[in-house]
Amino acid sequence: MSHESGASCEVILTGAHVTSWKTRDGVERLYVSSASKFETGAAVRGGIPVCFPQFAGRGSLPKHGFVRTSSEWEIAEMSSEGGDCRLVLSLCDTAASREVWPHAFEVRYAVTLKEDGLSTELEVLNKGEAELTFTAALHTYFAVSDVGGARVLGLDGLTYEDNAAAGATATETQKELAIDGEVDRVYLDAPSTIVLRYPAAGSLTLTKSEAFRDLVLWNLGEAKAPTMSDLGDGEWRNYVCLEAGAIGQPVKLAPGASFRGSQAFACD
Repeated sequence: MSHESGASCEVILTGAHVTSWKTRDGVERLYVSSASKFETGAAVRGGIPVCFPQFAGRGSLPKHGFVRTSSEWEIAEMSSEGGDCRLVLSLCDTAASREVWPHAFEVRYAVTLKEDGLSTELEVLNKGEAELTFTAALHTYFAVSDVGGARVLGLDGLTYEDNAAAGATATETQKELAIDGEVDRVYLDAPSTIVLRYPAAGSLTLTKSEAFRDLVLWNLGEAKAPTMSDLGDGEWRNYVCLEAGAIGQPVKLAPGASFRGSQAFACD
């Protein structure tokens, strides 16, 4: 998608995966690994993977669920009303999905490119006769020149689950959080607005809806980077994952009910 302002966004149909977002100044704001595998059934390392119906390994499904690698996504809508570019992709349950997650559902994923930012929205509809339970996140990799210089603002005072410490809980004490080594945290009941500040590129503001109660902060760190085959050499320095999600308390969706969670980004 190309906006008349000069901003652009790329989305691949497999996984409904956003792989690029350039602001109107031509700067790429998302990181995608140089070693990422653009292959059938493989997840793209970077951009914005859609994690559903399971976040990470919190359940019996494949890590981060199955929709991020699905080739069953279809284009539902495309528009440029009011100058904004909007793409809506949809995915319904299939015989293959029901083998691993026995539910009837529809997921609609909207990507909207604006002059001053990008937004993504995940809508889930329970089309079955039984309650369904899920966790979800929009797993955004933001590009940075050096993660050591990045700072995250807005998390101080929050309780977080530290997945780099076997899920232990702690309270964030840093007002401007520096990333030093591996960081893998789920901040519970995070505020609607978080700021990522990094050298040479100013600040990026992430605003999330109430339905996405939590916020994930992740960087693999230097020590573990060699264990990830689809991460380019030394590229652990070049991203910060900040992602809105519904993780700490799984969503319970009654038959016929729907869920809608969104996040939006803007750069100064």
